[in-house]
Amino acid sequence: MSLHNLEVELLRLLPTLSMKPTLDRAVEAGRILDQVRPLLPHGHWLPWLARVGLTRQSASDYSAVYRHAGDVRPAGHMTIKQFLETIRTARFRDKRAERERVRAEVVAAEGPLPVTVKLAHADCRGYKWPAVVDAAWVDPPWSDLPLYEWAAGWVATTLRPGGLAFVQVGTAHLKTVLDLMAEAGLSYVWTLAMWHPQSSEAKPVGRWVSAWRPVLLMSRGQPDIPPGKLSDGYTSRPSAKPHHDWEQPLSPIECWLSRLVAPGSVLADPFAGSGTTAVAARTTEVRWIGTEMDRATYLVARGRLAKVE
Repeated sequence: MSLHNLEVELLRLLPTLSMKPTLDRAVEAGRILDQVRPLLPHGHWLPWLARVGLTRQSASDYSAVYRHAGDVRPAGHMTIKQFLETIRTARFRDKRAERERVRAEVVAAEGPLPVTVKLAHADCRGYKWPAVVDAAWVDPPWSDLPLYEWAAGWVATTLRPGGLAFVQVGTAHLKTVLDLMAEAGLSYVWTLAMWHPQSSEAKPVGRWVSAWRPVLLMSRGQPDIPPGKLSDGYTSRPSAKPHHDWEQPLSPIECWLSRLVAPGSVLADPFAGSGTTAVAARTTEVRWIGTEMDRATYLVARGRLAKVE
């Protein structure tokens, strides 16, 4: 069918998509949109949507329902709430499928790791760390307080005098983790904040929807901090988290490492995850050593680091 005919068909259908749209009509709109997009030249998709009176979000919604309607296809009318729930389900499935595709592609990357990077598939608590490191990035699962307790003792004995530890923590456990670090003999320097551009990106904790991610800045003794002003907050762009459920945004980590950790320093990361901190260390010319105990996540991190220029 030609672009013109598809456009006419869609314009006839759109007025029937009221506040109580049927799934059948949403599926039909999605089918037309998926046929139209390949027919448009690059850069013409959004102007075309505007011409037919659709936002990019609405077009994405209808396309998602079309692609997954076979899995969730009730009869009769749906309320707007049910419709949106269908879309959320479809998007979650799309997101999972895309993540698995990206992870498989990253794992397949070949080549040695850069000489400034050392990644081990190991439990950090049994790994033989260097006797002294210049800095540490600590980001265990935020509800695992025993791991924070181990990390506090490990940082206190491994970090060089004046070195800095960046400790990510959930807001609900902020005071507890700060106390654990202090009890281990570490000094509080400051609290950095990764701001969410929209609070809707954060998962609620009880009645609270946190708009930021705390990063405690701790030191062993008097901190060695370069002169100059530095913002303690960084608004990160929405993260697609293509490699891991708990993947952290790259930009704030790059910013703070570049300002607070000298090039050539050794940064230790006992909870490497998918390797985001290692990527940040590479781009800021910091030497990085880390561990990841989950085999699948370790392979993702290794492939990701092998691809970093």
